[in-house]
Amino acid sequence: MENVVVTIMFFGSTAFALWKFFDTRHKERMAIIERSLISEDVRYLYGRVDRNPNRLTALKWGLAVALVGVALLVAIPLMYWVEDNFRPLVVIGLMCLGGGIGFLSYYVIALRTDKQKAV
Repeated sequence: MENVVVTIMFFGSTAFALWKFFDTRHKERMAIIERSLISEDVRYLYGRVDRNPNRLTALKWGLAVALVGVALLVAIPLMYWVEDNFRPLVVIGLMCLGGGIGFLSYYVIALRTDKQKAV
């Protein structure tokens, strides 16, 4: 019975928070329209228009997630050789290491593409 109440409260509070977020955003936009404040300065509210989109974002997250996956594949067999107390540390440490290497490799690739664009 308690599990049902917790589940209902979790999904109910999540739905309420989302509803309030979108309702408040809608009210703000309607107030701007009613006051005739629509200009280029306010145009960003109506869409996700980025003047300088970063085309390498997918590469960044792809590298990070792929290397975290590789770290997990390395950590699973490695856990059998490590004492019980240190097994979670091995997994977490290798995941952080894999993610860090992914982000650093993205940085190097982004620097190279920026230098190529500048030339």
